[in-house]
Amino acid sequence: MSKTLLTIGTNPAIGVATAIRFAREGYRIVLVSDSPRDGNAGVAHITGAVRGATVLTATVDLADPVQVASLLLCFGNEIDVLHVHAADGAATTLAASVGEQTADAIDEDICRHVTSVLAAVQAVLPMMRVRGSGSILLSTTHLAALPDARRLTLSIGGAAVRTMVDALFEPLRAHGVHIAALNVPVTQGVELAETESLADDFWRLHSAPSRLRA
Repeated sequence: MSKTLLTIGTNPAIGVATAIRFAREGYRIVLVSDSPRDGNAGVAHITGAVRGATVLTATVDLADPVQVASLLLCFGNEIDVLHVHAADGAATTLAASVGEQTADAIDEDICRHVTSVLAAVQAVLPMMRVRGSGSILLSTTHLAALPDARRLTLSIGGAAVRTMVDALFEPLRAHGVHIAALNVPVTQGVELAETESLADDFWRLHSAPSRLRA
């Protein structure tokens, strides 16, 4: 039976490139996004790149941690690799000062970049611990170490993901579960060659479970 990669992301290009990389290794793919159009486009790209690939899609509000966790729980013990890319996607994260952001916008950004990511990790951990295997691959950015006042919530989100990985790496390794993070670009216009390189990095993080980040 083939293994399953479930990828959650606000940047379709990076999620699809990572899915293609894993599909080439024989993985079944589950694409989760907040846009049915992105999901359908992702299926076309993956099946066009990898003949015979099995691809499922699901649509949830990525800023709603309850929806995210509920979806993952539906897959039970089927998720071998969880990939969460929430490093960009919300317009408010890309060019807004603190004074320009509303409380609702700040809350949505933090839910998308922190709370929903943690909810996804919490949802898959019990199954992975019982099985004694699994990888959790998360995206962070250079803003975690070099925060930007114009991208404050994204900087906070990146720092939270790095903290999550650093805190959980050793405890999860004791149960055979690997967690790691990768710095990714914060802009939406990522070139194809760059997405392929990032996908290779995610694969290396999965296949070399001694590494926290690439």
